[in-house]
Amino acid sequence: SQTWHALAKWPSGGVGPHALLPLATGQIAVANGGILTHAETGRMRRNQGAIDSNVVRLDSRTGQLTGPVWRLPANTVGREALSLRHLAALPDGGLVVAMQFDEGKEGGDIPLLAYLAPDGHTEILPAPAGVWAKMKGYALSVATTAQGAIAATAPRGDCVVFWDAQRRFAGVQTLPKPAGVATVGEGFWCSNEQGHLLHFAHINTPPTQNLSFDGIKWDNHLVI
Repeated sequence: SQTWHALAKWPSGGVGPHALLPLATGQIAVANGGILTHAETGRMRRNQGAIDSNVVRLDSRTGQLTGPVWRLPANTVGREALSLRHLAALPDGGLVVAMQFDEGKEGGDIPLLAYLAPDGHTEILPAPAGVWAKMKGYALSVATTAQGAIAATAPRGDCVVFWDAQRRFAGVQTLPKPAGVATVGEGFWCSNEQGHLLHFAHINTPPTQNLSFDGIKWDNHLVI
């Protein structure tokens, strides 16, 4: 850390590594977004509509793949255009992943959150009709409480979406341009692009605090 000299270089186990998450087991979870780019063409997608996204676990000492590779079920609507992006850990050893629909559209009823079980099983989180469409193809940041409650931000849809500790849909709260979300106790803090930090003391309840910072535009990540 004093010289920034690279100590090792490991394969990520997929295409386009997007996020890392240290796990209590000593492993590192890696979300490979599956979007193929090239240095000569910058961020231009070279495999649009043919994304092969996954989440893997690496041994933090050796970089070796450990355990199963998570992919979306074959029958997932929009699967070949869904990029697995941000991760949060659950108390059962599983993960939640937030996804982005990569077709340059709002996404319709394309699912955007999935549960990754410790044994490699993957399932889409439940949501009533219209919720995925409201999120408009983009689940940005995701966080979980120690009890297992889940919150995810949807900046295109101007909302924060909640699930309870049993992964049952809990509701939606309106928030203009939400950005990062982080856990505090049984609730969440959420930032937005308009300089606000809001505290949701419980899932799917209006915020109990709203702090405003003039001239600040929070980005996609939040750590408290």
